[in-house]
Amino acid sequence: MYRSIIIGIIVSCAILIWTPYFYTKIVYEPEGIVLMNLSLHNWADYGSYAAWVKQAQDGELFFKQLNSSEVPNKGLVFHPLFLFTGWIGNVLGMNSYTSILLLRTTGLFVLLYGCIVFLNTLNFSKRDLGWCLLLIFFSSGLGWLWGSFSVDLIQSESIVFFSIFGSVLNPFATGLMLLIFSIFLKCESRYDKVRLFICIALLGLSHTYDLTIILFATALFSLYKYFVEKDFNLLTVWLRLFIYSLPVIFYQAVVLIHNAPLGVWTYFQTSVPGPKFVHFCLTYGLYLTIIILWISYRKREFKNNVFLVTWIIAGMLLLFNPFSVRFQQKFSLGLFIP
Repeated sequence: MYRSIIIGIIVSCAILIWTPYFYTKIVYEPEGIVLMNLSLHNWADYGSYAAWVKQAQDGELFFKQLNSSEVPNKGLVFHPLFLFTGWIGNVLGMNSYTSILLLRTTGLFVLLYGCIVFLNTLNFSKRDLGWCLLLIFFSSGLGWLWGSFSVDLIQSESIVFFSIFGSVLNPFATGLMLLIFSIFLKCESRYDKVRLFICIALLGLSHTYDLTIILFATALFSLYKYFVEKDFNLLTVWLRLFIYSLPVIFYQAVVLIHNAPLGVWTYFQTSVPGPKFVHFCLTYGLYLTIIILWISYRKREFKNNVFLVTWIIAGMLLLFNPFSVRFQQKFSLGLFIP
Protein backbone atom coordinates (compact mmCIF):
# COMPACT_ATOMS: atom_id res chain seq x y z
CA MET A 1 0.00 0.00 0.00
CA TYR A 2 2.81 2.37 0.89
CA ARG A 3 4.44 2.01 -2.55
CA SER A 4 1.06 2.25 -4.26
CA ILE A 5 0.41 5.58 -2.55
CA ILE A 6 3.78 6.98 -3.67
CA ILE A 7 3.23 5.81 -7.25
CA GLY A 8 -0.30 7.24 -7.21
CA ILE A 9 0.95 10.65 -6.05
CA ILE A 10 3.65 10.76 -8.73
CA VAL A 11 1.37 9.65 -11.54
CA SER A 12 -1.54 11.94 -10.67
CA CYS A 13 0.57 15.07 -10.25
CA ALA A 14 2.70 14.31 -13.32
CA ILE A 15 -0.44 13.85 -15.44
CA LEU A 16 -1.75 17.23 -14.31
CA ILE A 17 1.59 18.92 -15.05
CA TRP A 18 2.17 17.43 -18.50
CA THR A 19 -1.34 16.90 -19.93
CA PRO A 20 -1.79 20.58 -21.04
CA TYR A 21 1.59 20.41 -22.80
CA PHE A 22 0.86 17.27 -24.80
CA TYR A 23 -2.71 18.37 -25.53
CA THR A 24 -1.48 21.69 -26.93
CA LYS A 25 1.31 20.01 -28.86
CA ILE A 26 -1.07 17.58 -30.55
CA VAL A 27 -4.07 19.84 -31.11
CA TYR A 28 -2.77 23.41 -31.43
CA GLU A 29 0.93 23.30 -32.33
CA PRO A 30 0.17 22.62 -36.04
CA GLU A 31 -1.61 26.00 -35.99
CA GLY A 32 1.47 27.73 -34.54
CA ILE A 33 0.15 27.97 -30.98
CA VAL A 34 2.64 27.29 -28.16
CA LEU A 35 1.72 26.59 -24.53
CA MET A 36 3.36 29.14 -22.21
CA ASN A 37 2.68 27.10 -19.04
CA LEU A 38 1.52 30.08 -17.01
CA SER A 39 0.19 29.26 -13.56
CA LEU A 40 -2.88 30.71 -11.90
CA HIS A 41 -0.60 31.29 -8.89
CA ASN A 42 1.87 34.12 -9.53
CA TRP A 43 1.35 33.94 -13.29
CA ALA A 44 3.12 37.28 -13.78
CA ASP A 45 6.34 35.81 -12.34
CA TYR A 46 6.53 33.08 -14.96
CA GLY A 47 7.75 35.49 -17.61
CA SER A 48 10.83 36.26 -15.51
CA TYR A 49 11.35 32.58 -14.75
CA ALA A 50 11.23 31.73 -18.45
CA ALA A 51 13.61 34.60 -19.21
CA TRP A 52 16.11 33.26 -16.67
CA VAL A 53 15.87 29.77 -18.15
CA LYS A 54 16.45 31.27 -21.63
CA GLN A 55 19.53 33.13 -20.38
CA ALA A 56 20.87 29.86 -18.94
CA GLN A 57 20.27 28.22 -22.32
CA ASP A 58 22.23 31.07 -23.93
CA GLY A 59 25.21 30.37 -21.68
CA GLU A 60 24.70 33.00 -18.98
CA LEU A 61 25.64 32.15 -15.38
CA PHE A 62 24.17 35.26 -13.73
CA PHE A 63 20.75 36.54 -14.78
CA LYS A 64 19.28 39.95 -15.62
CA GLN A 65 15.68 41.14 -15.49
CA LEU A 66 15.00 41.06 -19.24
CA ASN A 67 11.37 42.14 -18.82
CA SER A 68 12.44 45.54 -17.48
CA SER A 69 13.74 48.65 -19.25
CA GLU A 70 15.23 50.10 -16.09
CA VAL A 71 18.96 50.74 -15.86
CA PRO A 72 21.31 49.78 -14.43
CA ASN A 73 20.20 46.19 -14.79
CA LYS A 74 23.19 44.12 -13.80
CA GLY A 75 23.35 40.37 -14.26
CA LEU A 76 23.80 39.48 -10.60
CA VAL A 77 21.12 36.85 -9.98
CA PHE A 78 22.49 33.35 -9.45
CA HIS A 79 19.59 30.92 -9.32
CA PRO A 80 20.72 27.26 -9.45
CA LEU A 81 17.26 25.86 -10.21
CA PHE A 82 16.71 27.93 -13.36
CA LEU A 83 20.37 27.54 -14.32
CA PHE A 84 20.23 23.72 -14.32
CA THR A 85 16.76 23.81 -15.90
CA GLY A 86 18.16 25.80 -18.83
CA TRP A 87 21.10 23.42 -19.24
CA ILE A 88 18.88 20.34 -19.21
CA GLY A 89 16.44 22.04 -21.58
CA ASN A 90 19.30 22.58 -24.04
CA VAL A 91 20.27 18.92 -23.87
CA LEU A 92 16.67 17.82 -24.49
CA GLY A 93 15.99 20.46 -27.14
CA MET A 94 13.18 22.17 -25.17
CA ASN A 95 12.26 25.85 -25.17
CA SER A 96 12.31 27.81 -21.93
CA TYR A 97 8.59 27.41 -21.19
CA THR A 98 8.65 23.65 -21.69
CA SER A 99 11.83 23.39 -19.61
CA ILE A 100 9.91 24.91 -16.69
CA LEU A 101 7.65 21.84 -16.78
CA LEU A 102 10.75 19.79 -15.95
CA LEU A 103 11.40 22.04 -12.97
CA ARG A 104 7.81 21.67 -11.76
CA THR A 105 8.12 17.88 -12.05
CA THR A 106 11.45 17.96 -10.19
CA GLY A 107 9.83 20.03 -7.45
CA LEU A 108 7.21 17.31 -7.07
CA PHE A 109 9.89 14.65 -6.51
CA VAL A 110 11.86 16.86 -4.11
CA LEU A 111 8.72 17.53 -2.06
CA LEU A 112 7.81 13.84 -2.01
CA TYR A 113 11.34 12.82 -0.99
CA GLY A 114 11.47 15.55 1.67
CA CYS A 115 8.14 14.37 3.10
CA ILE A 116 9.31 10.75 3.30
CA VAL A 117 12.61 11.64 4.98
CA PHE A 118 10.92 14.03 7.42
CA LEU A 119 8.20 11.55 8.42
CA ASN A 120 10.82 8.82 8.89
CA THR A 121 12.74 11.20 11.15
CA LEU A 122 9.60 11.45 13.28
CA ASN A 123 9.47 7.62 13.46
CA PHE A 124 6.21 7.16 11.58
CA SER A 125 5.37 3.61 10.54
CA LYS A 126 5.05 2.86 6.83
CA ARG A 127 1.28 2.62 7.18
CA ASP A 128 1.03 5.99 8.91
CA LEU A 129 3.58 7.46 6.53
CA GLY A 130 1.42 6.52 3.54
CA TRP A 131 -1.67 8.18 5.03
CA CYS A 132 0.35 11.29 5.89
CA LEU A 133 1.59 11.55 2.31
CA LEU A 134 -1.99 11.35 1.05
CA LEU A 135 -3.03 14.11 3.43
CA ILE A 136 -0.11 16.35 2.48
CA PHE A 137 -0.65 16.01 -1.26
CA PHE A 138 -4.41 15.71 -1.63
CA SER A 139 -6.02 17.55 1.26
CA SER A 140 -6.36 21.15 2.40
CA GLY A 141 -7.60 23.15 5.34
CA LEU A 142 -11.25 24.07 5.75
CA GLY A 143 -11.01 26.93 3.30
CA TRP A 144 -13.44 25.29 0.91
CA LEU A 145 -16.15 26.08 3.46
CA TRP A 146 -15.41 29.80 3.53
CA GLY A 147 -14.70 30.67 -0.09
CA SER A 148 -13.01 34.08 -0.37
CA PHE A 149 -12.00 33.94 3.31
CA SER A 150 -9.91 30.80 2.81
CA VAL A 151 -6.16 30.83 3.34
CA ASP A 152 -5.26 27.44 1.91
CA LEU A 153 -6.95 27.84 -1.48
CA ILE A 154 -6.17 31.47 -2.37
CA GLN A 155 -2.58 31.69 -1.11
CA SER A 156 0.11 30.05 -3.23
CA GLU A 157 2.43 29.61 -0.25
CA SER A 158 -0.09 27.19 1.28
CA ILE A 159 1.09 23.89 -0.11
CA VAL A 160 -2.09 22.09 -1.09
CA PHE A 161 -2.86 19.96 -4.13
CA PHE A 162 -3.70 22.90 -6.38
CA SER A 163 -0.44 24.76 -5.72
CA ILE A 164 1.70 21.60 -5.68
CA PHE A 165 1.23 20.93 -9.38
CA GLY A 166 0.81 24.60 -10.30
CA SER A 167 3.79 26.24 -8.64
CA VAL A 168 7.41 26.35 -9.79
CA LEU A 169 9.33 27.14 -6.62
CA ASN A 170 7.09 26.39 -3.63
CA PRO A 171 7.07 22.55 -3.77
CA PHE A 172 10.84 22.52 -4.31
CA ALA A 173 11.39 24.95 -1.42
CA THR A 174 9.05 23.01 0.89
CA GLY A 175 10.88 19.77 0.13
CA LEU A 176 14.21 21.42 0.97
CA MET A 177 12.74 22.81 4.20
CA LEU A 178 11.67 19.31 5.24
CA LEU A 179 15.13 17.93 4.43
CA ILE A 180 16.77 20.69 6.48
CA PHE A 181 14.45 20.01 9.43
CA SER A 182 15.22 16.27 9.18
CA ILE A 183 18.99 16.80 9.14
CA PHE A 184 18.70 19.32 11.97
CA LEU A 185 16.85 16.85 14.21
CA LYS A 186 19.43 14.10 13.63
CA CYS A 187 22.63 15.94 12.76
CA GLU A 188 25.35 13.58 13.95
CA SER A 189 28.03 12.92 11.32
CA ARG A 190 30.23 15.11 9.16
CA TYR A 191 28.16 13.94 6.20
CA ASP A 192 25.06 15.42 7.85
CA LYS A 193 26.82 18.76 8.22
CA VAL A 194 27.74 18.78 4.52
CA ARG A 195 24.15 17.91 3.54
CA LEU A 196 22.88 20.67 5.81
CA PHE A 197 25.14 23.23 4.15
CA ILE A 198 24.12 22.14 0.62
CA CYS A 199 20.40 22.27 1.43
CA ILE A 200 20.71 25.67 3.12
CA ALA A 201 22.63 27.05 0.13
CA LEU A 202 20.09 25.70 -2.38
CA LEU A 203 17.13 27.01 -0.38
CA GLY A 204 18.74 30.39 0.26
CA LEU A 205 19.64 30.92 -3.40
CA SER A 206 16.26 29.68 -4.65
CA HIS A 207 13.68 30.95 -2.13
CA THR A 208 15.41 33.07 0.49
CA TYR A 209 12.29 33.94 2.52
CA ASP A 210 12.13 30.39 3.85
CA LEU A 211 15.41 30.74 5.75
CA THR A 212 13.47 32.88 8.24
CA ILE A 213 11.04 30.03 8.89
CA ILE A 214 13.91 27.55 9.18
CA LEU A 215 15.91 29.63 11.65
CA PHE A 216 12.93 30.63 13.78
CA ALA A 217 11.32 27.18 14.06
CA THR A 218 14.61 25.41 14.81
CA ALA A 219 15.58 28.09 17.34
CA LEU A 220 12.35 27.57 19.28
CA PHE A 221 12.82 23.81 19.31
CA SER A 222 16.47 24.14 20.38
CA LEU A 223 15.43 26.35 23.29
CA TYR A 224 12.71 23.87 24.24
CA LYS A 225 15.23 21.00 24.27
CA TYR A 226 17.67 23.06 26.35
CA PHE A 227 15.27 24.34 29.01
CA VAL A 228 12.95 21.33 29.27
CA GLU A 229 15.30 18.40 28.59
CA LYS A 230 18.64 20.05 29.40
CA ASP A 231 19.93 19.09 25.94
CA PHE A 232 22.50 21.56 24.63
CA ASN A 233 23.39 19.69 21.41
CA LEU A 234 20.69 21.18 19.21
CA LEU A 235 21.72 24.72 20.11
CA THR A 236 25.15 24.03 18.62
CA VAL A 237 23.51 22.60 15.50
CA TRP A 238 21.30 25.68 15.26
CA LEU A 239 24.35 27.94 15.51
CA ARG A 240 25.94 26.03 12.64
CA LEU A 241 22.72 26.39 10.64
CA PHE A 242 22.69 30.14 11.31
CA ILE A 243 26.32 30.53 10.20
CA TYR A 244 25.61 28.57 7.01
CA SER A 245 22.73 30.95 6.23
CA LEU A 246 24.67 34.21 6.61
CA PRO A 247 26.63 34.17 3.30
CA VAL A 248 23.47 33.47 1.29
CA ILE A 249 21.50 36.21 3.06
CA PHE A 250 24.35 38.69 2.53
CA TYR A 251 24.61 37.78 -1.17
CA GLN A 252 20.87 38.20 -1.73
CA ALA A 253 20.95 41.58 0.02
CA VAL A 254 23.76 42.75 -2.30
CA VAL A 255 21.80 41.56 -5.36
CA LEU A 256 18.67 43.46 -4.31
CA ILE A 257 20.63 46.64 -3.61
CA HIS A 258 22.50 46.63 -6.93
CA ASN A 259 19.68 45.34 -9.14
CA ALA A 260 16.88 47.92 -9.09
CA PRO A 261 14.30 45.96 -11.16
CA LEU A 262 14.66 42.89 -8.98
CA GLY A 263 14.45 45.03 -5.86
CA VAL A 264 11.19 46.62 -7.06
CA TRP A 265 9.78 43.21 -7.99
CA THR A 266 10.66 41.85 -4.56
CA TYR A 267 9.18 44.91 -2.85
CA PHE A 268 5.78 44.46 -4.47
CA GLN A 269 5.84 40.68 -3.97
CA THR A 270 6.41 41.04 -0.24
CA SER A 271 3.97 43.91 0.29
CA VAL A 272 1.00 41.52 0.25
CA PRO A 273 -0.32 41.40 3.83
CA GLY A 274 -0.70 38.12 5.63
CA PRO A 275 -4.08 36.53 6.28
CA LYS A 276 -6.36 37.86 8.96
CA PHE A 277 -6.13 35.86 12.17
CA VAL A 278 -9.82 34.93 12.13
CA HIS A 279 -9.54 33.66 8.54
CA PHE A 280 -6.46 31.65 9.46
CA CYS A 281 -8.30 30.09 12.40
CA LEU A 282 -11.29 29.24 10.22
CA THR A 283 -8.99 27.53 7.73
CA TYR A 284 -6.43 25.78 9.94
CA GLY A 285 -7.44 26.43 13.55
CA LEU A 286 -9.30 23.17 14.17
CA TYR A 287 -6.56 21.05 12.59
CA LEU A 288 -3.72 22.80 14.41
CA THR A 289 -5.51 22.58 17.77
CA ILE A 290 -6.03 18.83 17.33
CA ILE A 291 -2.41 18.18 16.36
CA ILE A 292 -1.03 20.24 19.26
CA LEU A 293 -3.23 18.37 21.76
CA TRP A 294 -2.34 14.99 20.24
CA ILE A 295 1.40 15.65 20.27
CA SER A 296 1.26 17.06 23.83
CA TYR A 297 -0.54 13.89 24.97
CA ARG A 298 1.97 11.54 23.30
CA LYS A 299 5.17 13.60 23.58
CA ARG A 300 6.96 10.91 25.59
CA GLU A 301 6.36 8.40 22.82
CA PHE A 302 7.39 10.68 19.97
CA LYS A 303 9.84 13.23 21.37
CA ASN A 304 10.81 14.76 18.02
CA ASN A 305 7.15 15.29 17.18
CA VAL A 306 7.18 18.24 19.57
CA PHE A 307 9.05 19.96 16.75
CA LEU A 308 5.76 20.07 14.83
CA VAL A 309 4.30 22.19 17.63
CA THR A 310 7.26 24.58 17.60
CA TRP A 311 6.95 24.84 13.80
CA ILE A 312 3.27 25.76 14.15
CA ILE A 313 4.02 28.32 16.87
CA ALA A 314 6.93 29.81 14.89
CA GLY A 315 4.80 30.04 11.76
CA MET A 316 1.96 31.79 13.56
CA LEU A 317 4.31 34.23 15.30
CA LEU A 318 5.83 35.16 11.94
CA LEU A 319 2.44 35.43 10.24
CA PHE A 320 0.90 37.65 12.89
CA ASN A 321 3.87 39.59 14.23
CA PRO A 322 2.92 43.22 15.05
CA PHE A 323 6.20 44.71 13.83
CA SER A 324 5.80 44.37 10.08
CA VAL A 325 3.12 44.50 7.40
CA ARG A 326 5.41 42.78 4.89
CA PHE A 327 6.58 39.23 4.22
CA GLN A 328 3.88 37.57 6.36
CA GLN A 329 2.34 35.67 3.47
CA LYS A 330 5.74 34.27 2.49
CA PHE A 331 6.21 32.89 6.00
CA SER A 332 3.24 30.55 5.65
CA LEU A 333 5.05 28.18 3.29
CA GLY A 334 4.95 24.61 4.58
CA LEU A 335 2.81 25.43 7.63
CA PHE A 336 0.07 23.18 6.27
CA ILE A 337 2.27 20.10 6.70
CA PRO A 338 2.26 19.92 10.55
